[in-house]
Amino acid sequence: MKQETAPLRIFHVGSRDYLRLSYHQQKTPNGLRFPQVGRGIPALAQHLLSDRRVRILRDCERRYTELSAVSESILALFSEGRHPGRLTREIRANAVACVTELEAVIREHVTDTFEEISQKLVELKAHLLQAVNDADENCLDAVEEFHRPIDHYNTLKATLTRQGAFREHNLNRVLTQKILPAIMADWNTVMNKEVPRLLKKLKDDIRREADAAEKRLVTMLQDKRIEFKELDAARRSLNLSGLLTGLVETSYGSITLAQREGTRSFAPIVQNQLREHYEEALTISGPGALKRMKESTAKFLENNSTQVFTAITQHLFQLLDDCISEAQKQFDEAASEIPTRLRLTLIDDLDLSPESRLAREDIVKVALDLRPRLQRMEMELEQMREGEPKAEPMD
Repeated sequence: MKQETAPLRIFHVGSRDYLRLSYHQQKTPNGLRFPQVGRGIPALAQHLLSDRRVRILRDCERRYTELSAVSESILALFSEGRHPGRLTREIRANAVACVTELEAVIREHVTDTFEEISQKLVELKAHLLQAVNDADENCLDAVEEFHRPIDHYNTLKATLTRQGAFREHNLNRVLTQKILPAIMADWNTVMNKEVPRLLKKLKDDIRREADAAEKRLVTMLQDKRIEFKELDAARRSLNLSGLLTGLVETSYGSITLAQREGTRSFAPIVQNQLREHYEEALTISGPGALKRMKESTAKFLENNSTQVFTAITQHLFQLLDDCISEAQKQFDEAASEIPTRLRLTLIDDLDLSPESRLAREDIVKVALDLRPRLQRMEMELEQMREGEPKAEPMD
């Protein structure tokens, strides 16, 4: 009879893996055996790969357990049942209601103020439109005035080559030179007087409402469990005055930039609208070219002046709308920022006891320490997935 070969018993493959296999040896008294098919190094590699996956899974489970423990600690330390804070539920509810009411009041002031500013802008836009329409109606007279001192073909050609501006000759400026004087008085009244006055009034209204809400909160919080020194320090850290002052200064700056850009944009806008005409007029040559160039410009404006000057009003209107919209957006953000500061500083922080604050800082520190570990873990798992060998499973 032919004697059958006994299955190969693995007894030593290296220090770490030997210990792993010893563990399996204890579980399987007959030893770790591989089948006849796939015996040897490939089967061993597949077994070690499977064991590696088990170890990775165990490590992930351990770290997950740690994170779960941190989460449970947060609930245990800061849940309302264990650490309700130093304020009673009634006081905290009244304080939060006071802050919520303040936000609604501030938003109402902001809405009313910018509705009034919008009405002022409507009046200013009407004057702007009238001034631009007057320039449109008188554009042919302005072109004739511009052409009168130009007696040489080369001078006009140089002017057209440079998009309507050569030395003292500037058709773009001539066409728009009467717009700014016509709107200057109304522009100055609205943009330099009325709008700043309304913004300053809004700032004062917000500050008054915020101060009143702060005093009400302090009255609610003046409890024997919160020391006056601690409460006073929290009040001084609010810096609401600095917030509002910076907000108004930023709005003033935006308005100044909008005015500067608006009043300097008339001639460049007309130049851009006439650019194609200037290039086309340059192609005119031969006998009588000077006269035909002049007639070409007059004819183009006669047919297209509305389009040319409408671009000015559109640009100015958009500029004013964007300027005021940005200012309103900033004040709307302040309507949320101010109540948030009051709530965080005078309610949430003061509500916590010193022990709870320390516990919160410790938990935040633990959470921050876990971030790089989790990132490294994610990178390691990704590398393992990319470099995983493609081995056939054992039977």
